[in-house]
Formats: sequence, C-alpha cells, structure tokens
Amino acid sequence: MRSDAPFELVAMQPWMIRGMAELQALQYKVDPEKAESRLRRWFDSDFAHRRGSIALAGVAGERVIAMQTYSAWPYVRNGVSYRSLQSGATLVHPDFRGRKIFQRLLLEGNRLAIENGHDFFVGFPVPMSLGGFVKDGWTNLGSLRWWTRPLRPFALMRRSAASVALQPPPCPGKNLSIARLATIGTDDDAFSLSNDLDFLSWRYADRPADFGHYSFSSRNRSVDIILKSTSKHGFREILAGQMRHRNASPAFVARALLALAWAAYRNGAAAVSTALLNPRPTTLTAMLLAGFVPGKSTAPLIVKPLRPMPEVTSKQLWRGTCLEDIDTW
Repeated sequence: MRSDAPFELVAMQPWMIRGMAELQALQYKVDPEKAESRLRRWFDSDFAHRRGSIALAGVAGERVIAMQTYSAWPYVRNGVSYRSLQSGATLVHPDFRGRKIFQRLLLEGNRLAIENGHDFFVGFPVPMSLGGFVKDGWTNLGSLRWWTRPLRPFALMRRSAASVALQPPPCPGKNLSIARLATIGTDDDAFSLSNDLDFLSWRYADRPADFGHYSFSSRNRSVDIILKSTSKHGFREILAGQMRHRNASPAFVARALLALAWAAYRNGAAAVSTALLNPRPTTLTAMLLAGFVPGKSTAPLIVKPLRPMPEVTSKQLWRGTCLEDIDTW
C-alpha cells in the first residue's frame, strides 16, 4: 500500500546503514548481516571517505525508505586518472513508490558529485531502472554479452535452481596478489579500471579467497586474467574478469584461454565465462579460437560525464573485458 508519509533525502549517516541493509534484503533476498558489513566497508570506511564515495538515504522519521549509492571506482586512460564513481543499488521501498523518489535521488547524487569535483559516473543498471537513468542524462553504451566455454555440457544442462547448494570450484592459478595486480598494465587508449594499489587493496580486502590470478607467458608475451569462482548461475563456474595481454597474438591469447579452461576443468568447473563489451579484434578472435560461444546479454554499461567530456560517451573507448567492473560479479 502506498504511503503518503513525509520523507527527506539525506547523506547517509552510520545509524542508517542497518535500514539500508534491510532494504537490500527485502529487494534482493540477501543476508542483511552481510549486506550491512558490505555497506559499512564501501561507504563508511577510511577509503570511502578519502575517495569521496557517496551514499544517499531516504528517511521517514527513523525508517530508511530509499537509497542510492556511488562508490569510488577509479578509471585511467592515456595515463590520466579520473575521479569516477560507480552507481550501486538504487532502491525505493514498495510503500513509497510512485512518488518520483528515484529521480530525486539521482538529482541529489548529481549535485553532490559535481560539488565534490568528480569526473563521471558509470553504472550497470537492471532493466527496470535503465529508463530512469537515461531520463537523467546517462548514455547507454550497449550491453555486455556473456561468452562461455562449456567444459561439462551435461552439468550445464542439469543446472540447479538452488545454486547456493553448489560448492564453487577452486580458482585455477595463483592466489590473488594485490602487489602483482598493481604491476599489470592497463589499456592505454581506452578506459580501464585503475591498478592503483590503494584501490586494489580496498576492493579485494574482505574476500581475497574468492579470487584467483591466472598468468600465461612465453618469452616477451603474456596474458593475465583475474578469476572468480561461483555457482550463482546454477552450475560450478569460473568467471574470467580483468584480462590484460602484452605482445600477444590472437593465437597466443587463445592458448592462454584453453590452458585456463583445462585447469578449470581439472578443478571441477562446468564452464568458464566472461562478459565483453565492444571487444578488440584480438580478444574476439581469441575467444572464438578457444571455443567460447556468445550467450545472453548482461547489464548495459551506462555513463554520465559530470563536466564536458565527450570521450566518456564514446563507445570505442570502452572495450575489452568489462566483467571486472561489475561489483556484484
């Protein structure tokens, strides 16, 4: 039932975090304790305060009825670092929908980000909220597409609806090393997530065991891939996130992907998957040579410059493996 109770939109205060976690639990059926811990690290930590992360809450008295978050998510391009933010959960309690709270949250986020000197927003919205972002002036650069290398076809056919009961497979390769990640290069002429040590340490601090690092090299050629094991899609799967290669031909990248697939198979995975937006020809050719097949699209990639920055809305400058950008992957 719609409520006509008065409310206000304010910057998040620590006492509101529990209510925001309960709102996430209501919408996404997640554990409120884990949601609260994540919110505290992402928006009430030393890193969040230093990097200007923004969390907004709609409150009616002492009740949290809406939220919108923007976490520090720094990109680099051609050696330039940007003060960019990733849009997170945008939620309005069912009792308060139909009162244009969503658009008001976006307007307030715009104001605070501009006031704080941020450069641009990036986001991966669910379909029901995409129209609201476009109305607010965001540019839709297109949808990331899943690419999957089947390893155990029968396991994929028997995917479980109760995926939480499946134990994710171990990640191939080495444990994730923050120091090593900080040395891996970025895609100079396109937007890439920063390999800034401060950002990497914060991002992976609470779940290093969930990730792995796979490296394939020969002479002066190399391929580095960040991995995550999961069973959220109903089967045991290895997700390939950030992929960087140096002096590598499509055939060499394909060899690296096939070696990764074989290692994942030995670890019990049913598939290796990644998500791509506007991939380079080298990457696309390598995926096909390694037996990856395109599937359904994932979330669209949307951006919004907070000052005149035409390069931010150029699809050609957002390419490669973008799965690492999605904080929920």
